[in-house]
Amino acid sequence: MFAFKNKYFFIIESIKDIDLRKIKKRNKFVIIYRYIEKQDKIFEIRSFRKQCKSKDIKFFVANNLELAKKLSSDGIYLSAKNKEVAYMDEYKVRHILIKPDPMTSEKDIKEKLFEIRNEITSIEVFAQKAKEYSSDLASAFNGGDLNWQRSKNLVPEFAVVMEKTPIGTVSDPFPSKFGWHILYVENKRTINDAKSIIRKNVANAIRADKAKREREDWKASLKDQAFIEIKDF
Repeated sequence: MFAFKNKYFFIIESIKDIDLRKIKKRNKFVIIYRYIEKQDKIFEIRSFRKQCKSKDIKFFVANNLELAKKLSSDGIYLSAKNKEVAYMDEYKVRHILIKPDPMTSEKDIKEKLFEIRNEITSIEVFAQKAKEYSSDLASAFNGGDLNWQRSKNLVPEFAVVMEKTPIGTVSDPFPSKFGWHILYVENKRTINDAKSIIRKNVANAIRADKAKREREDWKASLKDQAFIEIKDF
């Protein structure tokens, strides 16, 4: 039987109760609140999870309907505080990294990066220089391209320079724990990260609920095993 839905969630009792084709684009989370192995066999769950993934829908299994309702509450996961952090800045950035070695001083590296920077006149030139000089081989292959990045995912030194560098310009050389860099900011965008926040909070809540139930089961087991003998004196 279909339970209910709200802005982000479809809450269902069984995978047999929903047609993924009917889920609107904004409803990106499905919660099953009663999982019965005989009814929803393992291969069916795997197939359903695969269908969800193909549609960019996150699928969870909750222990009961009460937990499912709690998880789906917009108020819990989109509080005023979460609304403020839901909007994230992302930067399309490239970099050139030169790592220090016993034969090259940091002063020499810094001067070399200044020399490289002064020769860069376009993004195409930056890409070529990255392929030629960068020690970060993974990004160097793609012209130093790190794709879209968020500050929180980067080392602080890199994030600070990235945020301060105007779009379409190359930074001065700067150090991090990886070596010395110059970076080029191609573009910047602000995205609504609410769904990511919800996904993380739901997963954490389900883990916490599972841990709580396991603790309660463990305590009950200890109680059942306990034997107290009362003697007359």
